[in-house]
Amino acid sequence: MFTPPDFSLKLAVSVGIGMLVGLEREWSQKDLGARTFAITAMLGTLSMLAGPGLAYTSFAGLLAITELTAVRNIREGRAVEATTFVAVNRTFSECLSAKTITTLPSLLPL
Repeated sequence: MFTPPDFSLKLAVSVGIGMLVGLEREWSQKDLGARTFAITAMLGTLSMLAGPGLAYTSFAGLLAITELTAVRNIREGRAVEATTFVAVNRTFSECLSAKTITTLPSLLPL
């Protein structure tokens, strides 16, 4: 079980990662932006902290949503941006490993 400060730190780091990736995607005028990536990162962290079963289910749901977005883009005649979908899935996957973020507190001067 994680202590509240440890839990908060893991969540803050994952949301920060999502925001950074999302801001870069917004500046590049891509489909998905900072909010989407921050929510995706937070979902990845929370689902892994809750348990692997929920993490796998959440990842399957994320894949379904990204595929539906690609279908929508095709129907509207827009280009399908594979890098956006890879980036959102990679952000989720990286935040799944937030369970192992333990070295950051030792780097912070307190």
